[in-house]
Amino acid sequence: MQPNQFQEKGASFLVIVNGFLLLFALAFPLCAASQSNASESGVFDEIYLSDGTMLRGIVQRYDESTFLELLLPGGSPSVFVPAHLVRRVNRQTGIGYLNSKKALPPLDRGLYQICSAGLMGGTTSWYGDLIVGPALDYSAGFFLDRHFALGLGFGVHMYNTSAGETVYPLFLETRGILTQTKPALYYAAAFGYGFAFADEINLIVSAEGGPMIHPSLGLNFGGKDYHFHVDFGLRLQNATWERNLTSVQGSTDIRRQSMRYMRFVLRLGLMLQ
Repeated sequence: MQPNQFQEKGASFLVIVNGFLLLFALAFPLCAASQSNASESGVFDEIYLSDGTMLRGIVQRYDESTFLELLLPGGSPSVFVPAHLVRRVNRQTGIGYLNSKKALPPLDRGLYQICSAGLMGGTTSWYGDLIVGPALDYSAGFFLDRHFALGLGFGVHMYNTSAGETVYPLFLETRGILTQTKPALYYAAAFGYGFAFADEINLIVSAEGGPMIHPSLGLNFGGKDYHFHVDFGLRLQNATWERNLTSVQGSTDIRRQSMRYMRFVLRLGLMLQ
């Protein structure tokens, strides 16, 4: 091969190398500027861990089988988080929403609302026959962490629709997530007072309410901003009914009956946070 051919190949090689160097020189400031702009604008990725804590930064790498590399705000060195501790990655830097398939996204600290509909099964007040009645509940409160929340609520509980035995409870509730699995096991408990009212259609001339207790266990199926749940529990409610009854002979009699309802309750609900 002639010397001028070596010179031509060397010149071509230098042109390619210089081209790569130029591209790198142009690309590096853009990447740095994009990270800097993200930090300065306050837009970071949110990393939720299994213990309920949340980290903010810019995700550099994330492999669900090994680790997550997170660049912290303020130019601090990157931190490496074991993947099994990561429960959710909410990405704000344009790469989209990632959610671990093996774990439930954590409930954030803050306000919540829950709407539930269910069926109550138990015996009637008069003949002891098995009867099923509907129930609706609404509550709102505050999650201190995923394990404990406190709220207030009200409901409409129809213990015997044909006899007009409907109670309207106001209650204090507590709830929380017990496991990290998906769906997750959760607990709930409500304590309050149920109000009862007269109902002329069902011959109820007077009614009194009483205390109400409702513990339950269920499954939370998760979601990004909402959580579907199903639970099963036992509801205890006191109430007293006075009815104006007419005998066969035509005489009128007031019948008073104090009830202590014991109902098994199956509920479906939706929680917004």
